[in-house]
Amino acid sequence: MYVEPLSGKVVRVHSGCLIDTDVHPSAGGFQALLDSSVMACQARVNDMMEHFSKAVFNQTGTNINVRLEESNVIAALVELEKSRARMKSHLLRSQHDVERRLERAAILAVTGGCPGIVIYPALVLFEQANCSDWINFSYLLSLTEK
Repeated sequence: MYVEPLSGKVVRVHSGCLIDTDVHPSAGGFQALLDSSVMACQARVNDMMEHFSKAVFNQTGTNINVRLEESNVIAALVELEKSRARMKSHLLRSQHDVERRLERAAILAVTGGCPGIVIYPALVLFEQANCSDWINFSYLLSLTEK
């Protein structure tokens, strides 16, 4: 349970997210899932490094296979790298999606969403459409002509 600072109410926390080096509670979502996956992988790497250092310096007093501990550390690092790559690709997709939405919103703000006619020259087809559709079509047509 987590006490929300503004309201003072107890909030049920489903996951955590990493902001800088601090862990903050989160209500969920795919990004929170990726963040918690990265944090779990980081914790696993820390545990494997601890076991590896004990094996290297023989702190446990038993005969531990150092190669096994080394392979466990490498496997944990590979898993951490994969989870960070998934998180990075999700962040890049999210950023691209926001930029695309901003571009469409700017087009709608300029045109006001007025009705117009879209002309498809290859099909000789005229169709009622939104001005933003016409601008998007004109933009795409200009890209194909280059």
